[in-house]
Amino acid sequence: MCYFIDNKNINNDNDEFRDYLSSYVNAIDYPIIPIITNDSNNKLVLAKWRFNPNLPKDSKSRTIGLNINSEKGFITPMFKNYTNQHCIIPINAFFEWKHFDNHKIRVKHRITMFNENTYYLAGLWRKYNGDNISFGVLTTLPNELMSDIHNSKLRMPISLSKTEAERFLKTDSIFDFQFPQYNPSLVAENLEKFKIPNTLF
Repeated sequence: MCYFIDNKNINNDNDEFRDYLSSYVNAIDYPIIPIITNDSNNKLVLAKWRFNPNLPKDSKSRTIGLNINSEKGFITPMFKNYTNQHCIIPINAFFEWKHFDNHKIRVKHRITMFNENTYYLAGLWRKYNGDNISFGVLTTLPNELMSDIHNSKLRMPISLSKTEAERFLKTDSIFDFQFPQYNPSLVAENLEKFKIPNTLF
């Protein structure tokens, strides 16, 4: 699933957020990163990447709330009261691993968007422990590219161009941005070709 992003160069001119940008952000560390909510007047705000940060951090539950299944969000107790609280997460890329040889080999890919240096992941946000903000990334069924790459779990994050991201913030609909209603122009770069034996081609 989408647990790793690059937000190092997100077209941000505000030094306030510099310490929260990295070429490799690991969601399982529950980082604080900049996002834009439909309540923040198109301005970046800092938010923790885990929808409910008060959940246990043990190995069995550590990934709960990092991603949100967009098809089930309306009926899932944790998310169903927040489905109109849209947010977008500016990124330069996200990372996924393709599996070979019956999952024995994992090959890292960097996923960008065609003609978009900065693009956006769709998410839901909430407040916790007062006015602190947290979020989770919405996922959908994969398009053809992501079906091939993320072949262990057939999901992908809802990935938005700037125009679509602006539209996502202004609507209550998640359906319009799920695949196949919306098919992002994603591009994959294999970062670990050396791991793939010739016999697997």
